[in-house]
Amino acid sequence: MVVAAFLAIVVAPSAGASPMTHSVLKVPSQYSTIQGAINAARPGDTIQIGPGTYVEQLSVHKTLTITGAGAGKTTIESPAVVTPDPFGNPWTVEIGHGATVSMSGFTLLVTPQCIVASGVAPDPTAHPHVDVFAGGGIGVGGTAVLHLKSAVVTTSGATEGASCGSNGFMSFGTGIDFGLDYASGAPAASHLIGSGTVTAVTISGFGFGGPGVSVGGQADSPAGSSAVLSADRITTSADESGIHVSPAVSVGFGGNASTATVTRSVISAQPSLLTDVVEVFSGSSAKIALNSILDGPEDDAIVVYASTADITFNSISGSTADLSGGVILEFSSASVTYNLLTDFECSFNATYAGLGLCGPSFSSQAQVLAIADLGDAGLGTLIAHNVVSSSDVGVMLYLACSGCVVKGNLFVNNSDYALLGLDGNVSFGPNVIVGGSYGVASIAVSTNTTVTLSHVRIFGSTVAAYYYESDCLAFFGYSCSTSIV
Repeated sequence: MVVAAFLAIVVAPSAGASPMTHSVLKVPSQYSTIQGAINAARPGDTIQIGPGTYVEQLSVHKTLTITGAGAGKTTIESPAVVTPDPFGNPWTVEIGHGATVSMSGFTLLVTPQCIVASGVAPDPTAHPHVDVFAGGGIGVGGTAVLHLKSAVVTTSGATEGASCGSNGFMSFGTGIDFGLDYASGAPAASHLIGSGTVTAVTISGFGFGGPGVSVGGQADSPAGSSAVLSADRITTSADESGIHVSPAVSVGFGGNASTATVTRSVISAQPSLLTDVVEVFSGSSAKIALNSILDGPEDDAIVVYASTADITFNSISGSTADLSGGVILEFSSASVTYNLLTDFECSFNATYAGLGLCGPSFSSQAQVLAIADLGDAGLGTLIAHNVVSSSDVGVMLYLACSGCVVKGNLFVNNSDYALLGLDGNVSFGPNVIVGGSYGVASIAVSTNTTVTLSHVRIFGSTVAAYYYESDCLAFFGYSCSTSIV
């Protein structure tokens, strides 16, 4: 009896205490609007949204789970006028105030907005991004975390880029943005940083007004945002002119150093112009692995600028009207390994091919680059164990790429040359080259160029094993030399 009494005292709840319980709030049976349920919910509650279309702008500032009946069954649609947040950005759904929010099972339909509107009058010189990128689908800031899965984020399909009079122009904005920009004031960094995950989500229709997914905002967001994208399908679209300028995925655009992982996803640019598919900028870090990436006709599949990146086990393809590149590294430290790159050929472009502008002559013809390092400066780049086929140039090293290691790659039937050293002393380790016009090229445009080969095997070149070209006299009025040793 004494033991039983002791146990009763230990396990009995203290006076006045109540167990923590979480409620399930249902829309529309209990609450007619999603925002009404969000306002009534307590942190940790779940909101279940039934089938139907809900025309609402949502603000979530508490930790919640929000689930729909399934993509295509539950639709959240932007209202005709989306009110800008305190930073001047009109998001259809905004997550903030340090909340951790899980969302799934719905379609977010983002309708066009006049991005510079509703009384917001930013300085276009200080904030030129506002009438292009700001606002749109889902914005995550205030050190909040969003876990989004099994959903669709898309646009209405209406004309993008149409005029909004003196208040800006019509744009869908950005699909999902981890890290917010601001149009006015000087908010604390913590108000703008966001992070989270996007899993098994289809994102489409963006591209002219902003990227499909942005990690780190587009201009004024501070450094520090992060995201993991996995098993997604992300496709950019063009405006009515057939031109779009934003990538499917951007990381750290505008100098906002951020961190991202993009894996097991299908990412593509529709056949229009001026679009890199994945961009990593300005001190950011990215892991890009196990993706299928299809490039558009111009610009590049993956661009890494002044950042670090691990690019591995991806299938990267060019366009049937190509003048674009594959993996382009600029002043960055990167590992590019075990990728399959194919179809980066100038000859796919009917105009260039018809005019005879595709070919090996660097000074008078065009070549498309599958992999290029444009100024490693000793930062450290590894290009290894890739298979590159049906492209103009397999790997190009530019400006004495002292930190570059190129080894263990297989090059098959590349149109002009598999390995290219341009303007400086570069070296290539063990690689195998099969077919193509030339195996290795040494080209000087502004300075002497020496290409040093170590165990490079060349089989079946249709013209010659080596290609030499010196254009210094033509471009700068003095001569320079090229060599391959």
